[in-house]
Amino acid sequence: MYYRNSRDELTTTLKKWLFVLRAVAVSFIVFLLLGPMIKNAVYKNIKPVISIATDASLSMNNALNTEQQQQLFDEIKKLDETLSSRFDVQYLTFGSTTLNQPCDSFYMPSTNMGNLFETIDIQYKHSNLGAVVVISDGINNEGKDPIYAAMPIEASIYTVGVGDTTQIMDLSIANVVYNKTSYKGNYFPIQVMLQGQMASGAKTNLVIKHNDRILEERPVNISNNRFFQTQVFYIKADSAGFYRYRLEFIPLDNESNKHNNYKELAIEVLDRKQKALIVAGSPHPDVGMLREILEKSSFQAESYMSNRVNQSSVKDYDIVILHSLPSLRDQADAILKTCSEMRIPILFIMGNNTNFAHFNTLQTGLAITQQSNLKEHAQPVLNRSFSLFLQDNAVPDDYTQLPPLIVPFGEYKMANSTSVLFYQKIGSIETNYPLIAFNNTLTGRYGFICGEGIWRWRLDAARRTGHSRYVENLITKSIQLLISDDKNKRFKVYCEKEFTSYDRVIVRAELFNQAQELTTEEEVSFTVRDEQGNEYLYTFGIERNNYKLDAGNFPSGVYQWKASTKIGMETFIEKGTFTVLSSDLELEQTTANYRLLMNLSELHDGQFFPLSDINQLANVLQQRTDLKPVRMSAMDYFSLVNLAWILFVLLLMLFAEWFLRKFFGSY
Repeated sequence: MYYRNSRDELTTTLKKWLFVLRAVAVSFIVFLLLGPMIKNAVYKNIKPVISIATDASLSMNNALNTEQQQQLFDEIKKLDETLSSRFDVQYLTFGSTTLNQPCDSFYMPSTNMGNLFETIDIQYKHSNLGAVVVISDGINNEGKDPIYAAMPIEASIYTVGVGDTTQIMDLSIANVVYNKTSYKGNYFPIQVMLQGQMASGAKTNLVIKHNDRILEERPVNISNNRFFQTQVFYIKADSAGFYRYRLEFIPLDNESNKHNNYKELAIEVLDRKQKALIVAGSPHPDVGMLREILEKSSFQAESYMSNRVNQSSVKDYDIVILHSLPSLRDQADAILKTCSEMRIPILFIMGNNTNFAHFNTLQTGLAITQQSNLKEHAQPVLNRSFSLFLQDNAVPDDYTQLPPLIVPFGEYKMANSTSVLFYQKIGSIETNYPLIAFNNTLTGRYGFICGEGIWRWRLDAARRTGHSRYVENLITKSIQLLISDDKNKRFKVYCEKEFTSYDRVIVRAELFNQAQELTTEEEVSFTVRDEQGNEYLYTFGIERNNYKLDAGNFPSGVYQWKASTKIGMETFIEKGTFTVLSSDLELEQTTANYRLLMNLSELHDGQFFPLSDINQLANVLQQRTDLKPVRMSAMDYFSLVNLAWILFVLLLMLFAEWFLRKFFGSY
């Protein structure tokens, strides 16, 4: 504009300045279109973290009176005030769960110290954790061994012992081993382990009762001050149903803690044992694990190699599980034909030797085209819209940590009727390929585990959580789903069969319209009837596309429940039974376990303090010269476009150009 415009009566010098103003403004606008970013380093000092974890279980409430409890809270507050100038003091409260908050009362029904250390390991993994202070009586009655759970923690662990370690006269039922299911007409064993301390020479009785009726009574002679004995009762299951039994180790007159002299247990007696046949193309750990899990539940499980199966007996089973079958060596045609004719459900577990070409001809609703016999590792990703059965609470997060299965690499095709429980996650990519799925067809009911190595799931769950219940429940629920054939059932109610007196009875339900779509438009009622005939009426609430009811706590007993709803003129009713057992875990052991606390401190470069010396803990931590702040740097990126002053500079340059042209009469 300024270079070629000779008619403009502006001086050459002014034209050059106007040219510069416009060129700089336009160039900078074009530069901003590239989205330039500025990198900025932010530095800050991170104080060492002191995590104070306080045991909030009921055993602490029994060990301290009201005045002592307040003194403990005051001492923790003083500890915070002393340390906060140099350390970042953070609080944890633990018991049956672990909470990120200071402890203000002792109310939790159990102590899971292993969960505390797992939480600390996860929460402070990448932070400047200086030390952990655990204030507890050392009584641990749930979860992992604390010594093992604390091994990954690199920080020092200081412990403060609460309670009395004096050994007193005490008889207790240490443990009861029994199967939760039995069968009509069978005798089922109940193994009872008895303990006694400081009661040498005493005589008492062990009694087993049903509905306050004594079934058997046995004398027990306490032979020494550290007494241990095992007794076994054999009870006959006369009829089907739920039965609640009470074991009583009759307390002595001068015994102070009588809560651990009693145990309740519930056993479900079934009419018939369901039979499962496991057939494998070759030996594999999956087979042994499946058989063990099924035998723990309501199944009679048998496993055979494919060349040793009695083909004529296949029709006698409720479900058939085929591992790595059909294979190139054995296509299992006779078994498949019998299952198809008798409508016996089949669970396929895809193994290294599975013949997918033959499998794809079975028209099961799933076809897999494997490429060059290649394999890959796939982790489970829960399909949250899966509704054929409900998962355990808080379990989906655990599924993502399970080891991968070895699955065939290739193309998967599913029928529209196939319901997927887990999809495959290959590396960091979540696919739409099924890992575990189910389907009903005209020829039969099928389940698919598209990979081998599920035995690792059980071991890994036990390693991380101290038990493998949710993996076992997953397998048994999957098999029960195939047997029950209730895929098209329009009203489903999910209620556990056993609770403790501390558990809240949580019930869930699903309701489907005629198009098999989840609906929550209708009201669902829930009635509970106790052993005395009293009835309690509840109404389900709505949770997303399902119904949920929190009925609260129930006293020990056997309860009958009935859920009902109505869609149009159709009425749907579901019935069942659940048992509530009394549970006093925190009252079963009242003697403080300082030895556990001392071992934790010794193994983690810490120190043990009795509660009376808690004021010395602050001095010890203050003297730790190795606990220093860490200087952290964080890189921050932001766009130049977000700087407001740049806009004003651009506007100023453009305005200056316009003003000068106007002032000198160009326009």
